[in-house]
Amino acid sequence: MNAYMDIINQYFFSIINKYRISVLLALLFSSFTNAAVLEFDKATDYIDEGRGVYVFTVTSSDSDIESNSSTGSNSSRSVSYTIAGSAIAGSDYSVMTSGILNWDPSDGEDKTFTITLIDDALVESDETIVVTLNNPTGGDTLGPINQIVVTVGDNEDPLQFSAASYSVDEAAGSILLS
Repeated sequence: MNAYMDIINQYFFSIINKYRISVLLALLFSSFTNAAVLEFDKATDYIDEGRGVYVFTVTSSDSDIESNSSTGSNSSRSVSYTIAGSAIAGSDYSVMTSGILNWDPSDGEDKTFTITLIDDALVESDETIVVTLNNPTGGDTLGPINQIVVTVGDNEDPLQFSAASYSVDEAAGSILLS
């Protein structure tokens, strides 16, 4: 009976040792399957201030995360963003300086958020809205495009005269400038 048990033990342990590395690697990699790389869809863009809104898109590298929920991870994921730049919140765009994008455990889709542009009547130079991603949760990481710079172009025509110079006789009293 001992010889029979020895043969079973040898066979059993040889199978376990043969597949141990494969099982360990599978377990190791399955613990990372819900992690995604989060980043903007582009690093720079341009919009005219009269366009109304700008839509920011944050991409998630794990668009197939729903199938990964079998790994047992039920954690929600999120990433914060901050808004800065030369454009002024409340004067050039809606009053918003930060926010958070959230993903449910089975959600791997890209997320968007918008900024409403304010079309003022001021003649001004182009301004920028700089949005930076930070603090990803749920094991996610930031990709290389973790900041976007949007240049907001002015749509007012600057005041211009129809001629480069005008002259008038002092006794004429007035001049019409156009």
